[in-house]
Amino acid sequence: MIAFVKTVGVCLTLLGLLGFFKPKSFKAVGLSFLDPENFRITAIIPGIIGILLIVASFRVTSSLLVLAVGLLFVSKVLIIALLDRDNLRAVLNWFQKAPLVAYRIFGVTALVIGLSFIIAS
Repeated sequence: MIAFVKTVGVCLTLLGLLGFFKPKSFKAVGLSFLDPENFRITAIIPGIIGILLIVASFRVTSSLLVLAVGLLFVSKVLIIALLDRDNLRAVLNWFQKAPLVAYRIFGVTALVIGLSFIIAS
């Protein structure tokens, strides 16, 4: 489980670097995952990662951080499942129209969480 947490940390760190240094590429990656046709299907992957992070939180030293991020991933899936089609489109439109500074902020957040996963596990 520690290897899984480190792997998630590396992936989040790489996404954070992409978001900070190349926000347009980060936006393109995000939009490819947020395709309205497959939006609910792509929510399953973070849900599985979230459940695995919750399980892994009992086996790492920084359990509160891993548990919190796992709960955030699972809550994302629940929110997507509960929203209707119009509200999902509103979220997608906001993501498409967000300024590049917002993507840099997302990148820094992912970078910090990813590095903390790598260091803490």
